[in-house]
Amino acid sequence: MQKNWYLRTGTQSEGPFSELEIRARLLADAFVAGTEVKQGNSTWRSAANVKQLFIEVYQSGWYVKSNGKTVGPFVTRKILDLHKARQLPADAFLRQGYSASWLMAAEAIAMIEQKASVLARIAEACEDADSKSEPE
Repeated sequence: MQKNWYLRTGTQSEGPFSELEIRARLLADAFVAGTEVKQGNSTWRSAANVKQLFIEVYQSGWYVKSNGKTVGPFVTRKILDLHKARQLPADAFLRQGYSASWLMAAEAIAMIEQKASVLARIAEACEDADSKSEPE
């Protein structure tokens, strides 16, 4: 696993860490107030905010199970990218969050794509409504 995560408290930086290592430290509250985190060359962000993002991904991210092994969580975009690149095993099952039921990958992908389509239509309808309500 790539090690490209860093912690900074004041002027002191630590790292690199793998994503698993950084997740473990953040979720165990192994940092002091004011600590910041970054991945690679990204912007430094509050460790508390990054911890909250990890918690949200654990709760609503996608998990993949294949050949008795479970990996994840992944954000929805990553699942769709894996699907499009044909990197999801044919026998894979997916579940959203850590307590949902497992679905066959094809069924879960269809559900994700349908939801994305509905959200796109809603956004389009909102844009149409906004443009009609603007003064001419």
